[in-house]
Amino acid sequence: MSKDITLRPATLNDTHAIATVQVDVWKSAYKGIVPDALIDRMSVFDREKGWTKILSSYAENGLGACFVAEIDGEIQGFASCGHQRDPDLEQDYPGEISAIYVQDAQQRCGIGRRLMKTCFETMNAMGLQGAALWVLAENQQARSFYTALGGELITQRVEDQPDGTLSEVAYGWPKRSDLS
Repeated sequence: MSKDITLRPATLNDTHAIATVQVDVWKSAYKGIVPDALIDRMSVFDREKGWTKILSSYAENGLGACFVAEIDGEIQGFASCGHQRDPDLEQDYPGEISAIYVQDAQQRCGIGRRLMKTCFETMNAMGLQGAALWVLAENQQARSFYTALGGELITQRVEDQPDGTLSEVAYGWPKRSDLS
């Protein structure tokens, strides 16, 4: 059965659903990868406040965008993109995919690919030719997805957190605004 997936720009009315998707995916995808205490601290309430700030900032400064993917009117995934925040990457990768999450039950249905394509088109329209994103090094499913979309492994970093360390890798799409 083919699913009718609708993509649209996120609004402030979507912050609760966006936060719910993010927390749900963190709890499933990152269990055993990040410290349990970090996952346990994530709450829909806190993420909703965070997404309200992010979406308000995008609306005010135009430096980013967020898109939601709906199936039957229910938000099942989202992606956020805009100007690169990492100064070490901004010369070759001026755009950044800052978040992409799809509910487990809806993965491998084309939502992630469509969200990425929409983000690349948006960044291209913003004059950002080339983009990168950070992903947890142990998240093999996401890494395989980015590789399948033509992403190239470009660098890595280790971040010390109060509950442990997080190892991340960056994937980049140089001077590219489309996905095949």
